[in-house]
Amino acid sequence: MKMKTPSILRLGCVLVVALIVVAGVSAFPAPASAAGITLSKRQGQSGTTLSEDVTANGHRTRTFEWTINKVANPTTLDLVQGESGTVTYTVTLTKDDGTVHTWIDGKVCITNGGSVPTENLKSTIKVTQPPSQVVILSTPLDTTAKPVLAAGESYCYPYSIDIPSANSDTYKVNADTTITNHSGHLGEPFGPNAAATTTIPTTETLVHNTVTVSDTLGGPLGEFSDDHTVTYTHKFDCGNAGDNPNTASITYDDGTAGPSASATVTVKCTTPPPPTTQWCGIGTAFGKAVSSQTLNSLVPLPNTCKRWGWYTYTSSPVSGTLYVGAGGNDIGKAVDVGTWSATVSGQFIDVTYTLKNDSPSNVFQVTEVHVYASCTKPTTCAPGQYTYSRTGLTAQSYDTGPIDTKCNGPWYIIVHAAVSQQFPSTATCPTPVQ
Repeated sequence: MKMKTPSILRLGCVLVVALIVVAGVSAFPAPASAAGITLSKRQGQSGTTLSEDVTANGHRTRTFEWTINKVANPTTLDLVQGESGTVTYTVTLTKDDGTVHTWIDGKVCITNGGSVPTENLKSTIKVTQPPSQVVILSTPLDTTAKPVLAAGESYCYPYSIDIPSANSDTYKVNADTTITNHSGHLGEPFGPNAAATTTIPTTETLVHNTVTVSDTLGGPLGEFSDDHTVTYTHKFDCGNAGDNPNTASITYDDGTAGPSASATVTVKCTTPPPPTTQWCGIGTAFGKAVSSQTLNSLVPLPNTCKRWGWYTYTSSPVSGTLYVGAGGNDIGKAVDVGTWSATVSGQFIDVTYTLKNDSPSNVFQVTEVHVYASCTKPTTCAPGQYTYSRTGLTAQSYDTGPIDTKCNGPWYIIVHAAVSQQFPSTATCPTPVQ
């Protein structure tokens, strides 16, 4: 039997396969993990890109601190009803030498130029003074307002960094910004760097250099740019009984509220006991009406009518004023102590006395009343002989009741009284005037 001889081609193929197997190399394509290639690196072009812009502005200010103090003197008023008390308020303003503040502020505006949101967005602000590249200050940019930028989104992040003891040279602000999904650098922080330059002014901008002061009691107290003291006074009475707080307040020249200070005045009120009084007889009173005539004009003139006083001749009701001490019938030097009135009903006449009660000084009362009421002309002016007489009275208002004149008029009427006046118990009673 003839054996078939293997072809050279077959032997070659077997040899190649054998060699591959012997060498430990697979004849099939290797997976990515076997080749040491991570999935993210294979997707290197699926990240995003960033661009940014930086602004910088230098500042130098001197900010003044103000204090205010308010004092009331006295702080307590002890008053009685009807009294008032004056309090002096002192408002003291003190201004310090001011505090210098130098700083740079601005914005870092970042734009996501890709099609996916940013991951782990961070930025660091670094300050140098060219030509030196030494970083003198560094601070993280606050990105909490917008921690992730959506695809195509832009946002400007504000920053402010203090520059202690700043000079007027140029300052450079660098913003180093990174994300961890930047195209071509996935998985590692990468991003743009932008910078801006500025200078710190040599001239200070004054902050809170001037203040205005207002007061709840004193109103506007003025505008001030240095230490100052203002005083004003205010009156209190028993209508303000209790605690009376009030406040003086500072408003800065930029419109913001400054410190304030308060003072409290306590008003205590008492009602004094009524004063003790006494009644003093001040003299004789006669009633006078518009139509009255003097007693000493009677014809014939009785001896007892040669004195001051008046009578009224009437057939109808009449009224007038009660006067004490009108010597010579001069009412200019008399005391007006009240009024009187006489009403008529048939043959009866009713006389009413009404004395003044104007406390504390013009308080009067009658202690005796005498009325002459007759159709016959009087033949005596002695009060004790009149038609009607009452003594031992203490009345500020007195009504005689109907007096029977036994005639139907017209009538002669004389109205007389003994009058007392109220005085403080410590006063000396005057001599009565007849």
